[in-house]
Amino acid sequence: MGTLGTGIFDDDLAADVRGEYRDLIADGDSGPQATDTMLHAHRNVLTSSEAPTFWLALAATQWECGRLERRVLDEALAVLNRGSDLTRWSNDQKLLNSRRQVLERLRKRLSSPPPHQKRIRRRFRDNCEWEIGEVIAYRLTAGRLVLVRIVQHVTDSLGTYPLCELLDWIGATPPAQDAVRRLPVRRQDWPTDPATDQFTITRATANELPAERVQRLGIKLTPSPVRAVQGSFSWKDLDRSLERRYASLVRGAV
Repeated sequence: MGTLGTGIFDDDLAADVRGEYRDLIADGDSGPQATDTMLHAHRNVLTSSEAPTFWLALAATQWECGRLERRVLDEALAVLNRGSDLTRWSNDQKLLNSRRQVLERLRKRLSSPPPHQKRIRRRFRDNCEWEIGEVIAYRLTAGRLVLVRIVQHVTDSLGTYPLCELLDWIGATPPAQDAVRRLPVRRQDWPTDPATDQFTITRATANELPAERVQRLGIKLTPSPVRAVQGSFSWKDLDRSLERRYASLVRGAV
């Protein structure tokens, strides 16, 4: 699990708790049913050092949804009263102070009347129909095509999306299959470390993928081994990301 900041949902576990609970409600579970499911699914977390994060995230989420339960509130208040969530911040006084302020605001919120129950919409979950090894042509907004090869499918709480590598080619129309088979992987201009020249492409909504600019070529090749470190692009910013990392290719110098 990772932590991006001191906010309640800046932690990977906390973000997962919020998303999972909201999805259960969106699927028709009552509040207590969703809580029971969460407690069972995270039963190992509840006996670990991450338990405070779980209870605070669940309480904050239930309050936001207008479904705060007494049993969850009691656990969250116990965490706040014990200060057990602050242990992991103790090595950095600035972060510790920031987290204390976050928790104090949370305490005030949990002590106030929650909003009325809200209708919860299920999160969009990405899916990837492309096969591992498949070569996809992507038309840049400037009009030329680049080729990406699917290395792996990556699945997490947000769905399944492709891990890709860029092939060393750019042009107006897709090359012949034999030519595609001979293409090497294009190494990044930035960063120059070849261990990071693979990237995922994600989307937050279905229409972020520009289907009219994507072409399946019917070509499958053996992809490179999965790198330990990968970049992360979004479909809505893909052109800009490719230009930054593969500038000499995207600007026309093959």
